Amino acid sequence: MIETVFSAALPVGERLIVKKNRIEGCGGRGPRIAVVTGIHGDGLEGQFVAFELAQRLRERIGDLRGIVDIYPALNPLGISASEHGVPLFDLDLDRTFPGNSKGNMNEALAAAIVADIKGANACIDIHAPDAHLREVSQVRVEEAYAKTLMPFAQLLNTQLVWMHGSSNPQRSTLAHTLNSLRTRTLVVEMGESLRITEDAGSWLTEGILRLDVRPPDGLLKHVVDVVAMQGLYALGKDDVHFCDVAHQLFCVCFVLQQSVALMPQDLAEGIR
Repeated sequence: MIETVFSAALPVGERLIVKKNRIEGCGGRGPRIAVVTGIHGDGLEGQFVAFELAQRLRERIGDLRGIVDIYPALNPLGISASEHGVPLFDLDLDRTFPGNSKGNMNEALAAAIVADIKGANACIDIHAPDAHLREVSQVRVEEAYAKTLMPFAQLLNTQLVWMHGSSNPQRSTLAHTLNSLRTRTLVVEMGESLRITEDAGSWLTEGILRLDVRPPDGLLKHVVDVVAMQGLYALGKDDVHFCDVAHQLFCVCFVLQQSVALMPQDLAEGIR
């Protein structure tokens, strides 16, 4: 079911409309999961995941318990113009949260997004890196919320889980806002700007499908077989490697055939 989250008038008789695709299962009661993407117009990785996830869920609608809300384009103007921020406003939409329902258009949009997602059992916020960068698929977890987020971060089938401290700009992001409202939100970053990395998107889709955010009532009645991830890092809950950058230097631990490259002891202790 396609539902409108926000609508506002634009010049020349046009409208800014943000929609979500709500997929309700036939498998009984279960969690509500939100999958969010398109907050930056040049981050297209999430559009592939949104398409792939909707397709997979429809194929297994009888096994789906609960609700999956897919938000494919939070910044439709940016996507249309292939711009990181909101065109003409010189604004990063992911620095406007929690927004203000009585503020300008972008503040009202941010407030409407928060109000619609708030209360979900989990939210996956998908991003791509800035221009001229390519990143391994990773879950970024703010240290303040690590206790509640880490068990789910390990299930998302990414190549890296990165725990980091807070900074003032991050407090105005969608993820920080929702986590502060007790809606568990995981930030995923992967691939390249204005590109689609199909393998990483497929791995993440599999990870979302096996989320168990409200035991014993997981998202699906029968957990799917996870597609083996082919990359720097070994697949599996016990093989995901963590970087805690709150107390030591950031370093990446390369894993080839499940063997860890040698590192100085004081840095290696930060990866566990």
